[in-house]
Amino acid sequence: YYKAALLLCSVMMAALMAELVLRVMTEPSDVPRDLFYKYDSVLGWAKRANIEEKISAAEYSVMQRTNSKGILGPEYSYEKNTNEYRVVTLGDSFAEGYSVEFGQLFSEVLKQTLNAETGNEVYQVINAGVGGYSTDQELLYFEREIKKYHPDMTVVMFYHNDVWVNSQPRNFGGGLKPLFKID
Repeated sequence: YYKAALLLCSVMMAALMAELVLRVMTEPSDVPRDLFYKYDSVLGWAKRANIEEKISAAEYSVMQRTNSKGILGPEYSYEKNTNEYRVVTLGDSFAEGYSVEFGQLFSEVLKQTLNAETGNEVYQVINAGVGGYSTDQELLYFEREIKKYHPDMTVVMFYHNDVWVNSQPRNFGGGLKPLFKID
């Protein structure tokens, strides 16, 4: 009886040790979806520039493309035309439209709708959403890069989990992110 109990305890300890080793070895990456994203010392991660990647799941299969600044879609000049009204959207994967073709993103539909109303293309809508970002990273991203585009309006696509995620050192995908400290 004692030998069987000792064997059972040994097997359970070995299984527990194997579980711990596997958890340490498979710790989430510090950069979510690392083919499309890169480490960024301020933001935690940022989209890679000039990437074209097919993203597929059971529900969707889309191509995502970034420009030379890591923003979805075509190149956008920092300078804007005098008759242009520029809108920039910030947010997480909901704003980014992670599973949606570029032409069907809400930002592109908004641009098409606004320009159809005027009859001239005077509205430009830049989708600067980044999967996994929360409002803390969006603020830093805006201050470092997005304000260079001189937006007339910035739309922040806030999601209820942003409040909680702002106070966390990692996002849901495991990526390390900045934390603000209240002084």
